[in-house]
Amino acid sequence: MGEDPISALAASSNPAIAFFARRDLLGERPGPASELWGLREPLRIVRGQTASGAWSYPGGSRSLRSAENYDQIETFRQLGILVEKYGFTREHPAIARAAEFLLSLLVQGPHVKRRVRGLSGSNCSVLVVRVRG
Repeated sequence: MGEDPISALAASSNPAIAFFARRDLLGERPGPASELWGLREPLRIVRGQTASGAWSYPGGSRSLRSAENYDQIETFRQLGILVEKYGFTREHPAIARAAEFLLSLLVQGPHVKRRVRGLSGSNCSVLVVRVRG
């Protein structure tokens, strides 16, 4: 094997790749992940968030699912990008608004049990919440 891939990742011109390679692979302390939040791509994603805290799904068949269900999927997708690629945390207002949107889907009656499915690439997480009145 010729070149060290970790060094190449740490020296990447992509600030997010370089940050996480330095932090996670080399054990360095490259500073707070919040320094990545001002990059062009995460700013574009945050600008697309609606006032409800969701991200609108681009397309979809309303005969198969409601707009709310499609927006739930898109919100999970955008959250995954912000958290996994750019290190967003609950300290960022966009994450807090998205959490409020997702939690609002759970609270729809005095005794609700509803599943919210989170899709992130090939991973699927399921949150089951029981709300008692």
